[in-house]
Amino acid sequence: MSRRADSAAPAVVVVSFLLIAGCSKAAPEPAATQSSTAKRYAISGQVLVVNAPQQTLSIKHGDIVGYMPAMTMTFQVARADLMKGREPGELIAGTLEVDDTSGRLVEITRTGMAPVPDRASPSMANEVLDVGAMAPDAALIDQNDRRRSFAEWRGTPTLVTFIYTRCPLPNFCPLMSSNFAAIQRRAAADPALKGRIRLVSVSFDPEHDTPSVLNAYAATLGADPAVWTFLTADKVTIDRFAAKFGVGVVREGGAPGEFTHNLRTTLIEESVVVALVCVVFLMHARSALVAIIMLPIGVLIAFIAMAFLGLNSNIMSLGGIAIAIGAMVDAAIVMIENAHKHLERLEPGAPRLEAIIAACREVGPALFFCLLIITVSFLPVFTLEAQ
Repeated sequence: MSRRADSAAPAVVVVSFLLIAGCSKAAPEPAATQSSTAKRYAISGQVLVVNAPQQTLSIKHGDIVGYMPAMTMTFQVARADLMKGREPGELIAGTLEVDDTSGRLVEITRTGMAPVPDRASPSMANEVLDVGAMAPDAALIDQNDRRRSFAEWRGTPTLVTFIYTRCPLPNFCPLMSSNFAAIQRRAAADPALKGRIRLVSVSFDPEHDTPSVLNAYAATLGADPAVWTFLTADKVTIDRFAAKFGVGVVREGGAPGEFTHNLRTTLIEESVVVALVCVVFLMHARSALVAIIMLPIGVLIAFIAMAFLGLNSNIMSLGGIAIAIGAMVDAAIVMIENAHKHLERLEPGAPRLEAIIAACREVGPALFFCLLIITVSFLPVFTLEAQ
């Protein structure tokens, strides 16, 4: 989203896979009826991007009196029929409805057409990091005005997202920060997670989001500095760094603080650590590939199932996937280690495949029922209802 206001954003460490949260999948169609706490504001501007699958419009709008300054932002559209006939370049007037949890366009009227400005849509990196690739290091500054290296987070599962501090729409940057705050609380209360995960928020608006601003922002969120770090840097460093994670930042017209970005959240599980464990203890590099390849494939299968069931990425689904990663790694290492033991006892000339199959049969049932117990323990979660 592009804005003339200010900004702040979160990011991550060593890449195992990318999870696109919040904006990664079309959210359930918002209710068209006005809630008792909702407020309505008049909005006018030009449509830059139409995203029919996600039912959103990116609009370069003027000042929304009483709510937000002129900027370019992506808005959820309340009803599917309002998307009919929408096209880039369209001049519109409408009504923005905002409540405590979301903002959406509930009325849209075409008022004209005009050429779409150059560089209107968010850019995406041409060289996004591959699954399992090492995240680039970068010289950054934290909320306490200390110089930090991004390499410091290597070796620890780390969550990262990109935001800006004064984003007013509750279902955009504030939602991401709220999700991080919830993760921090959950991790602190869970002995299995306490001290094992890190949260990183990287601002791409250094002109406004100075260390003192980020420090104050962190305080409003109740961020624990031992868990959650806020970072920034110069524009060039931030733009290049964010691009590696598929976060496009387009600074428009040279105006201070005016840019376009896409919202992503990245989960980085240290596949490198898993690989090192396999290499050091088994002295076999190829075995490490089993665990490394299994992680993104497992997550991909989860997302396919979520798409089939119509589930969107949220704090519950992403948190469950993050917890499941540990169980998948444990099972993979046990299976690999047992296969190596069988291969060590293999008679010369005996088929290796039979030894590996025997190893899998030996520990496979036990691993299956261990993972089944974990799965069953999560079944009560499915009875939860929206609060």
